Amino acid sequence: MALAWKRPFPAKWKTQLFEGGTGATYAFRAAKGTVWRGVPGSYDFPAWCDGETAMMRLGKKVPPKGDALIYFTEARDTPLAFTPPVDILKATLGRPMSEEMMDPAGRKLRTHHRRGGDGVHRACTCGYTEAIEAVFKLREEAGKKAFIADALDEMTFFVRMHLERIAEYQQFAADMTKDLRSRAQTSPELKPFLDNLEQLVQQIPQECEEQKENMKSLDHAADLVRQTMALTSKSDPDNL
Repeated sequence: MALAWKRPFPAKWKTQLFEGGTGATYAFRAAKGTVWRGVPGSYDFPAWCDGETAMMRLGKKVPPKGDALIYFTEARDTPLAFTPPVDILKATLGRPMSEEMMDPAGRKLRTHHRRGGDGVHRACTCGYTEAIEAVFKLREEAGKKAFIADALDEMTFFVRMHLERIAEYQQFAADMTKDLRSRAQTSPELKPFLDNLEQLVQQIPQECEEQKENMKSLDHAADLVRQTMALTSKSDPDNL
């Protein structure tokens, strides 16, 4: 559907929508297209511009729910007559302080696969499992040993990146909790607000504890790799 709102000038226009019950930020694309995400899978990207007209495609995976605020903070081919909020921040606070707030070093692509910005090759563990299964169904595992080894290597890399991210979140939660408690002691008038923030932060270790049984170790992954590669020594109907 076309929105009544039209883009007044070029910029990095964004909005926030719900994807499977979780709030997600979407930057309006230059044209209609698709997107793939883990769990929801592939679907039409929900926000793009057709010339100056803003378009949206909502559905089951990104449902129409509530109001959508469309805004911009950064420039993208923006005329000099318009000053983006990010540029105002830089001019007001100076580069050292503004960069600390915007964290350009942390705004890097965080990938769980080796292809980086080129996109996901298959769906990481899920897609490679299906690809390996297809080889075994055709009883071609002995002849395609190299393919299976490469697929298993990609899957192990994916798991390792996940485990590193989980550890990073755990450390963030621990550091943030320590900081919030310290601030509550020095600024008791802020304690109710800081206690509420701490409850939010504690959701990270709580969720990790609840999902502990599902988060396998690299040793577990390595054992599965050894078992799978052992089956490629010869073609056998029992391998599948």
